[in-house]
Amino acid sequence: MSDATRASSRSLWHRRGCGKCGGSTSASLTKARFALELLGLKNVTYEECNIEDSGRVAPYDLCLCLGLLYHLENPVLSLRKISSITGEVCIIETQVVDEVEGSVEWGARAWTRPYQGILALLDESGEFYNHNSETGASPIAACPSPKALEFMLQQAGFRRTEIVDPPADAYEQHRRAKRLVCIANK
Repeated sequence: MSDATRASSRSLWHRRGCGKCGGSTSASLTKARFALELLGLKNVTYEECNIEDSGRVAPYDLCLCLGLLYHLENPVLSLRKISSITGEVCIIETQVVDEVEGSVEWGARAWTRPYQGILALLDESGEFYNHNSETGASPIAACPSPKALEFMLQQAGFRRTEIVDPPADAYEQHRRAKRLVCIANK
């Protein structure tokens, strides 16, 4: 995380003196408490919520989307909902797939459009139907590439994104760029 991002995140919480933090399960709220305690942030209230519940209107100062995005059937719609409930900062930690770039015929042979980034569709049927807690809300998962993630975040309404370089002692998938952490600012 850049010094500017770290300072911005701390400034957000210290400026307000308190904040709200939401999560989809009690386990995710435990992780949020741990992360915010590491940053020395106090006076935070926590609320359990479902990202696919569109009834939530009041924004959270900080949204954490940790290990969730790649389990969702519709990550674009979900990121739009996340954006709608994010007051200032969203931190996304996700599995990613390798980049794919090229061009596609777009309506006719002479009309082509470049593409970059990809959503890989994964079948989690076995885990889903066996009620594995490590799977998503449906048997279909869509895992983004890094460029696809940044594009989706921008289209969802985040004005700035930053993919955080992992520290040398990070989890092996983070070190190999198979997982990443992205800071998205409104």
